[in-house]
Amino acid sequence: MNEKEGATRVHLLGQSHKPDMAFEIFHENTKYFPRSFEEKLPDIMGHLFDKRRIYQNSRNYKRYSFAETIELPEPDRIDMSLSDSLQNRKSVREFTPSTLTLQMLSTILYHSAGVNRKERNGIEKKAIFHLRTYPSAGALYPIEIYPVLVRTDGSNPCVTHYNPINHNLSIVRKEYDIAHLMEAIGDQFDKRSPSCSVVLLLTSVFQRVTEKYQDRGYRFALMEAGFISENISLASVGLGLGSLMLGGCMDNLVNEIIKVDGVNETFVNCLLIGHDSPHGKRKE
Repeated sequence: MNEKEGATRVHLLGQSHKPDMAFEIFHENTKYFPRSFEEKLPDIMGHLFDKRRIYQNSRNYKRYSFAETIELPEPDRIDMSLSDSLQNRKSVREFTPSTLTLQMLSTILYHSAGVNRKERNGIEKKAIFHLRTYPSAGALYPIEIYPVLVRTDGSNPCVTHYNPINHNLSIVRKEYDIAHLMEAIGDQFDKRSPSCSVVLLLTSVFQRVTEKYQDRGYRFALMEAGFISENISLASVGLGLGSLMLGGCMDNLVNEIIKVDGVNETFVNCLLIGHDSPHGKRKE
């Protein structure tokens, strides 16, 4: 029995199997086998020893060199224990129309996706890797974060990009259309304005990770988006805030809002952050 035949014999209770569905084709083509892994290994190892590649990989973060910036205050410690954060995590489906302080946003972004240490590469001395609070395949960091400020003390509503190296926000759009945002993220709660304080839009620059790991890199990028998203959820709980991940977003509309092309860089996940309404509906 070959691998494909094995896959077609897997059945789930109450579901008919469709062996030609896109997800299965993708998964089969991103599996490692001894021979295929041996073929990919030289290119993977090249990223570990080629000075040019090492230096390029150390600079895998997006910079808006000429954009206006919003300086974030020093992040606070989150004193809630990990155990308590995990036990109190939930998806919040209704927020109070309250503002979020830049101090809170700074703390969430730093603990979820900030730089927690730097390491100089032993082969290419010019290469300094800015390592983060979450795991990333090959330390390639394909995920970018775009906080859309809705109700934030100290800043007008705008679309921004988080720079983890400098721990600040670059302004991508000084203004945005609320109705367009609502249509893009599919927030079904209030079509006139979002009830949350901040919308966090995550994108992936897939080439950063697929250049080394080829198709398998697509898996790694989505895994990384999940790691960051869970960090955001737990950091929010630690600050007494609520969060919600939205899966029904309109990808290309989101890409337009944050000014990315949808191919080289594209939307992968959305989170709402705000103050939990005591009478709000909850799920999960």
